[in-house]
Amino acid sequence: MTLLQLFFPIVTAALSVACFACWKTNKPLREKAKEEARIVAEKAAKEVAEGREKDRRNNFRKELYSDLEQIIATPDMLVDRRYGSREPLGHYRWKNLAEFILRVNRLKDQSETIAYLDQRILKQAALIRDMQLNQRDIMKALQMGNPVE
Repeated sequence: MTLLQLFFPIVTAALSVACFACWKTNKPLREKAKEEARIVAEKAAKEVAEGREKDRRNNFRKELYSDLEQIIATPDMLVDRRYGSREPLGHYRWKNLAEFILRVNRLKDQSETIAYLDQRILKQAALIRDMQLNQRDIMKALQMGNPVE
């Protein structure tokens, strides 16, 4: 046997023992690294899931607002036109929603009417004040015995 033939098995065994010792001593570091990687992956997955949920809610909100806007613009969309519906044509499928939307649509006309009535009230109040002043002047004149103009 030569020296090399004796040296290689001994070195192989020593390297095997050294590798096993390194593997055994580095086990907590590997577990810690795995745990950190798992935490980072969970955090990223949670952020992605939250982002998807937020996008889903935003899209739902946009669709709902656009549908409501379209229904408010054309309340006839709420008329029940399904075959075999209990109510005859011309009745609303969602009665309360239709009544609410129709009232809201009429509020624009009512606000203009209210503004017009407020202006009339102000003019009539000014006229009443003038008439009351004239009435006071007339009463004073009648009490003094002066002729009334």
